[in-house]
Amino acid sequence: MSSNVGSSEPSGAKKTSKRPKYSKFTQQELPACKPILTPSWVILTFLVAGVVFIPLGVICLFASQGVVELVDRYDADCVPESSRSNKVAYIQGQGDKTCNRTITITKTMKHPVYVYYQLENFYQNHRRYVKSRNDAQLRSPREERDVQTCAPEDNVAGHPIVPCGLVAWSLFNDTYQFSRNSQELPVNKKDISWKSDRDSKFGKNVFPKNFQSGAPIGGGTLDPKKPLSEQEDLIVWMRTAALPIFRKLYGKIETDLNAGDTITVLLGNNYNTYSFNGEKKLVLSTTSWLGGRNDFLGVAYLTVGSICLALAVTFSVLYLVKPRQLGDPSYLSWNRSPGGLYDGVSVVSGVSSMSISSSTNLRRSPISATLERRLEAVEHTRADNVSFEQTKEKNRKMLEKVELSVSAYDTSWVAMVPSPSSQSSPLFPQCLNWLLENQHEDGSWGLDDTHNHPSLKKDMLSSTLACILALKKWGTGERQISKGLQFIELHSASVTDENTPKPAGFDIIFPGMIEYARDLNLVIPLGSEVIDAMIQKRDLDLRTESFSRGREAYLVYVLEGTRKIQDWDLVGKYQRRNGSLFDSPATTAAAFTQFRNDGCLRYLSSLFQTFEAAVPTVYPFDQYARLSVVDTLESLGIDRDFKNEIRSVLDETYRCWLRGDEEICLDLATCALAFRLLLAHGYDVSYEPLKPFAEESGFSDTLEGYLRNTVSVLELFKAAQSYPHESALKEQCLWTKQYLEMELSNWPITSVRDKYLKKEVEDALAFTPYASLERLDHRRKLLRGFCLENTRVMKTSYCFPNMRSSDILKLAVEDFNFCQSIHGEEMKRLHRWIVENRFQELKFARQKLAYCYFSGAATLFSPELSDARISWAKGGVLTTVIDDFFDVGASKEEMENLIHLVEKWDSNCVPEYCSEQVEIIFSVLRDTILETGEKAFIYQGRSVTHHIVKIWLELLKSMLREAEWSSDKPTPSLEDYMENAHVSFALGPIVLPATYLIGPPMSEETVGSPEYNQLYKLMSTMGRLLNDIQGFKRESAQGKLNAVSLHMVHDQNSNSKEEVIECIKGLTERKRVELQKLVLEEKGSVVPRECKEAFLKMSKVLNLFYRKDDGFTSQDLMSVVKSVMYEPVTLQDESKNLI
Repeated sequence: MSSNVGSSEPSGAKKTSKRPKYSKFTQQELPACKPILTPSWVILTFLVAGVVFIPLGVICLFASQGVVELVDRYDADCVPESSRSNKVAYIQGQGDKTCNRTITITKTMKHPVYVYYQLENFYQNHRRYVKSRNDAQLRSPREERDVQTCAPEDNVAGHPIVPCGLVAWSLFNDTYQFSRNSQELPVNKKDISWKSDRDSKFGKNVFPKNFQSGAPIGGGTLDPKKPLSEQEDLIVWMRTAALPIFRKLYGKIETDLNAGDTITVLLGNNYNTYSFNGEKKLVLSTTSWLGGRNDFLGVAYLTVGSICLALAVTFSVLYLVKPRQLGDPSYLSWNRSPGGLYDGVSVVSGVSSMSISSSTNLRRSPISATLERRLEAVEHTRADNVSFEQTKEKNRKMLEKVELSVSAYDTSWVAMVPSPSSQSSPLFPQCLNWLLENQHEDGSWGLDDTHNHPSLKKDMLSSTLACILALKKWGTGERQISKGLQFIELHSASVTDENTPKPAGFDIIFPGMIEYARDLNLVIPLGSEVIDAMIQKRDLDLRTESFSRGREAYLVYVLEGTRKIQDWDLVGKYQRRNGSLFDSPATTAAAFTQFRNDGCLRYLSSLFQTFEAAVPTVYPFDQYARLSVVDTLESLGIDRDFKNEIRSVLDETYRCWLRGDEEICLDLATCALAFRLLLAHGYDVSYEPLKPFAEESGFSDTLEGYLRNTVSVLELFKAAQSYPHESALKEQCLWTKQYLEMELSNWPITSVRDKYLKKEVEDALAFTPYASLERLDHRRKLLRGFCLENTRVMKTSYCFPNMRSSDILKLAVEDFNFCQSIHGEEMKRLHRWIVENRFQELKFARQKLAYCYFSGAATLFSPELSDARISWAKGGVLTTVIDDFFDVGASKEEMENLIHLVEKWDSNCVPEYCSEQVEIIFSVLRDTILETGEKAFIYQGRSVTHHIVKIWLELLKSMLREAEWSSDKPTPSLEDYMENAHVSFALGPIVLPATYLIGPPMSEETVGSPEYNQLYKLMSTMGRLLNDIQGFKRESAQGKLNAVSLHMVHDQNSNSKEEVIECIKGLTERKRVELQKLVLEEKGSVVPRECKEAFLKMSKVLNLFYRKDDGFTSQDLMSVVKSVMYEPVTLQDESKNLI
């Protein structure tokens, strides 16, 4: 043997290698402490923690309770009755602000008694406030002119303020004088600040200058003759608080206060907290060795200690009642043998054993190594296509940042807002400049005609008229006004054309703008008859239409067109927390112009922190746009390429959902879409935000309801379908379905967008989510060509410039065809597998490979799930063959022989077959089980072969039981039949082994958990009932048992066949809903979500196959199977009309 083990190179040969130099550090083999958490150690740790923490908690709580604390709120009571209607004017006035307060000492307070002032709703931690100071100036007189960071309190008439900044400027200046029995209680204000602050942060030769000499005066004044290091009130105040409720030390009373003493406080109520709804309190408190009164530390110690003690007792009882043998710790490294050497992995399954050896570097985890190799291979294949990667990068940017087009219409209304200081000048002149610079060549304003949306005809007229009004109001842009009027005159026919789609509110806003033009002495070239007819029609609509909450919201939404609502209370009901009305700049601008509301001004000003000179028609709108991209990527099956970006979007959406952000909660489409996506991805979301729309009346009371927004109803319908076991959602599903069906009956097809939206509605109604397979949905959407609505219309049109349907479609088509090519190769392998294993010699067996593989490929379609698909398909083929074997192809001896062979599972002995049929079936079964077990070991890091054997054995025994029932003609009870039938339906060998190959590791406890078994039972029971409903006639003719026939035999009410079938359909639906609920449930779940979804995917396959008849035995689905498996997708040219 060569001493150079592992080397095939001759001595002296030099080989270039990229392998890094070996060292214990790079290979993570340095000595390390690896504690093993045995039951004894865990119990002892919890016990010690409980014994230590509980006494500590008692001590801390006792110390806290020993502190005497008196709190007196005085800000409200110290304002005279006559001034309480305007407290701000009182505090800012020059009158006497002294106030007498009486405090009764309830318990003796040993000196020193600390005097604090407490402020609430005062945000000293605000970023601009905290930064408005200069610590260097406080320390040294040389830095007194360095006031750059102190704005706005930096200088007075060019002279620097010392100390500068908002923190010092807002110095607390209430005063307290205490007396007891007419004798003054002196307050010691010495050493109330930190010594380190006095010595290091505030200079002994730094004196106040120009402090509080400007206007306005913020708070207290300072003695200009005393250095800052001696002005301790300032030093205490300058140490800013982290929370909006805080206390600061005012001084110390160095005399005992006895119980029953009455303390009189002469209080100077000087500090203004009324402007920001703050509160002021006077606090007298003693201290303990832990400080002031605070029960938190004691309660925390007691809570943690109690939990630890309870866990110690619980684990001790479990360990004593049901002990488990501790395994050999040497096996904790997957690739280390008990002797400590790295070697092959020995796997024992039942009484069989197999050895898996690897020539690769075994220091890597087998799970990560295998998945990485396969994913790298897939990505390498796709990465060779540069165009594919570039398209993917474009789509990734869509999720990272949403670009929203600006609106000439809304910008013009913002431009018309006058300055509060001068009605003759605009508040936002940059908007006016933008209008002057962004007129189209034809004289219009608005979205470019290249967007090809029919609503742009009236939209551009509306936008152009609004821009003309803005320019006319401020007396500028004569040339632009003239060109704009020419454009309106040229396209005047479109104004009255009822066949041309119009933006929301056009019939109110456009006549309103014409009236405004008259006020500006501007003649609109439309003809007096046309103008009068439009105004008359507008007035008639406003007078005659019945009033509703939805109409009220609509009238506020089009406020710029009515100009007749004078009641701010009515308008203010629709103001959002950001100050806007409906997130609409135009509506908000009109409201501010009319009512001068500060919130409206705040919203309008905030727009220009994001946009330079022009505003969009709705803002913010990021959430819906990004969620729409996520939904589109998922609906086309390419979301796996953007998992990180999608997770980031959904995490942000979930945070907004929990906060109740109005961008989500007040927009129906966004709210419904967010609910559906968050629920599908395992977030804990409540149905509460959607409850108001459980009935159609709730929808009608909204702006979307009044405008009959079909997109919102469609999203509500999809949301209701996603979680159907809420009674309110069932009602929502019912009315939205009826609403959409009514819309379809008279849907006007005026644009490509309308055509595709109609198709979207038709698909949503025709293809229920629980009976539609993912790959069928992907193909249907791709053939339709449209995936993302770029141009939208509200009061005006807007679009997302960086969201291009062509980019998403291109990526999706390439991905679909790429996956399809992989599926084709897998089908070839499976065909060879069938031939090599002599299935064709089993004349009784049905050949259903296409159906079996299709059911897996249409749900587990991504390339990296190849092992799961192959296992799924082989399981389907084998269960079909074995089902036929037990039904028609085998004698009882052969059935028992097959079961016996599986029971005596042993790959090392020569099996005894009673027939060639048994030999063929068992040989394939054994090889398939071993192959699946070998692959599953790579994913799971443990042997699962014994479980796969058990699954097959249970199936064979259940089939034998059914065969005995059929041949001996006993009539089992319906309960016995169903208990056996959910196993004999043969979904176990298809789905359960595949869950091991999907990815996430599952422990033996997880697989044996009630949740895992309930998922399997619900799926199988539902499938059996669907089969028995559709196969009743056929199976009755064959003499096979069936749930329908058994129900009729045992039914004491003598119900008809139709009534029995309806009853079983109801039971099937309940099982389906229960399965969906269990899959979506995250709390307390031990089964990984990816594995749970395998059961849901199979339930979809079953509902599709049995939707009309027994699809598995008919040929109706074959065309669908062929289209998904073998027909590549090509894009339609029509889709580019939407870009």
